Amino acid sequence: LYNEGYISYPRTETERFRDEFQHQPLLRDFAQGGGEFGAYAQRLLDREFQKPRLGRNDDQAHPPITPCKVVDPNSIGDPAQRGVYRLVVKHY
Repeated sequence: LYNEGYISYPRTETERFRDEFQHQPLLRDFAQGGGEFGAYAQRLLDREFQKPRLGRNDDQAHPPITPCKVVDPNSIGDPAQRGVYRLVVKHY
């Protein structure tokens, strides 16, 4: 998924986004992409978005695992990778 550009570098040491991380452009991409995440992303943009809570760990090198590209999960051939992509998007 990382090699395809679908998710950020998969490091788990970081649990917090830096203040300058831009959430809105990513949410707009998901809202415009429609699909199974589109309506929820639009609700977040319209009224429900809250900055993610701050975790305790930050390795200062990478953000938390984050979706980077809007993809129809059904277009991901490997079922395990499809499940991981859905998990990353839903957790984000």
